[in-house]
Amino acid sequence: MNKTDSQIAIEWDVPSWSRALEYWDNYSIEHNLYGKYGLEIGSRNGGLSYYFAKHFDAKICCSDYGYPSIKAKELHQSAGLANLITFHNVDAADIPFPDNIFDFVVFKSVLGAVGRQNDYSRQVKALIEMHRVLKPGGILFFAENAKGSLIHQWARCHFISWGNSWRYVSYEEMHRLLEPFSKKDIRTTGFLAAFVSGKPIKAWASKLDNFASFLPNNWQYILYGYAIK
Repeated sequence: MNKTDSQIAIEWDVPSWSRALEYWDNYSIEHNLYGKYGLEIGSRNGGLSYYFAKHFDAKICCSDYGYPSIKAKELHQSAGLANLITFHNVDAADIPFPDNIFDFVVFKSVLGAVGRQNDYSRQVKALIEMHRVLKPGGILFFAENAKGSLIHQWARCHFISWGNSWRYVSYEEMHRLLEPFSKKDIRTTGFLAAFVSGKPIKAWASKLDNFASFLPNNWQYILYGYAIK
């Protein structure tokens, strides 16, 4: 079965994380972000670069710490997008591009690794760097693993191999990290879907989560939105 573009872009926990993609998609259409110049941070397999190049004809610098994977290059070549995408070795806390160069920057599930071993200062540096390389009026699209509820925190420590080393950001911390930006919209989603496995069950749990907007923001495990320089 062929994967959908959302599955390619998001890769895991697609029903929950794809809410960020839908939100960015609507914003990009409304604000006519076609043909713009963008940077994907922490791209791994290049899914978001693929998505913005395919859907918005964007020219993308696809980057990761130690370069994106071979799968990323194969994906972009097979989709006929290689002419729009270049590959770069980028540390999110020390981005090797000049000031005011990109129309947009996008990342998904990056800050936890950047702040590994409880290094909040590197997370601060990463957001300062993303702000620096954006043009005035440029936009940051973000989706990040949130600290979540006490139950999420306990489960990560006991059942996820990197759960003790990543530094998950809270809803309040995300507001502080985005202080350099002139405008921001931070949304949250996901509660039950974090605790189940298997695509059908995850999809069912994600649908229930969609009706759980009454839960406090700091109980949910995904942060997403945009910020404008």
